[in-house]
Amino acid sequence: MTSKNSNITFYPLKFTMFHIVILSFLWATQCIAQQNNQEPISKYQKSQMAKELGLENEIAIQFDSINKSYKTEINTIRIKSSSKKNLKKLTALEEKRDAELKNILTAAQFQNYLELRREQRKDMQSLIRKKQ
Repeated sequence: MTSKNSNITFYPLKFTMFHIVILSFLWATQCIAQQNNQEPISKYQKSQMAKELGLENEIAIQFDSINKSYKTEINTIRIKSSSKKNLKKLTALEEKRDAELKNILTAAQFQNYLELRREQRKDMQSLIRKKQ
């Protein structure tokens, strides 16, 4: 198909295919970016906590590893119910995790960790109260 006013040849099929390829590429890149952004938020929080505690790389990795090893079980207990039995299990797990963390952190870092955790709990409790 040629235009009467110019010598430009227009190929609608090639033009459309080009746009389909470009749009597919853009869509795929967006999907990949979303998958990368869907890393657990807790990973960011851990990094933030590690920064606030002033942890070196090796210690930060151990810190993350210990927290990760307890996270699933703690979250499962929290979701089940708030019965006294589950609360005791939860407390025992948190104490066990804290004991492991105390072994890798300095005394000052561990005290800062406990303070940060208290602040996080207060924030969560205030959010829960607002929703009720």
